[in-house]
Amino acid sequence: MIPRRLSKRETRIFIVCLFVIFVFVSYRFIFKPLKEDLAALEEKIEAKETQLKKILKINKRKDSVSKAYEQQIFSLRQKLSDEQEMASILSEIQSVANEIKLGVADMKPKKVKRVDFYNNFSVSLTMDGELVSIVHFLYILQNSPHFFSIDEVYFEKSSIRTAQIKCRLTLSKILIPS
Repeated sequence: MIPRRLSKRETRIFIVCLFVIFVFVSYRFIFKPLKEDLAALEEKIEAKETQLKKILKINKRKDSVSKAYEQQIFSLRQKLSDEQEMASILSEIQSVANEIKLGVADMKPKKVKRVDFYNNFSVSLTMDGELVSIVHFLYILQNSPHFFSIDEVYFEKSSIRTAQIKCRLTLSKILIPS
């Protein structure tokens, strides 16, 4: 069978159908995926721009943060031997207690613990005083310039008729060896 020739009308319809199929295939498999990829890339660009703005904002504060870090790390440097630092810590605790007129009954240094890149100095102490004075004492020791941490605290009421409280606690301070 020999295929017959298409008429002009059939040829035009065939060309229009091919054109419609071409447009559909082009839209479905070329234009639409490119459009989706473009939208995804625009979202990535917006996210990266936001991230860049945050990084630039942080970078502007770099110098002030570096200065503050250096000041903090300077106060945490161990400048003396372990024994001398422990003596300094004991006198520091005693001076704060004397400053707020709090009586320290017993103060015992513990062995220095070496952990990774720092030394942990611990001190056990017992004191008698009013709860307000003891809390004030602990507040002063935990904040600048002392930076002690409280590991353990025990409160005992010494007598029913007085406001005196006996407090046993363990303080520690971290110092970075030079």
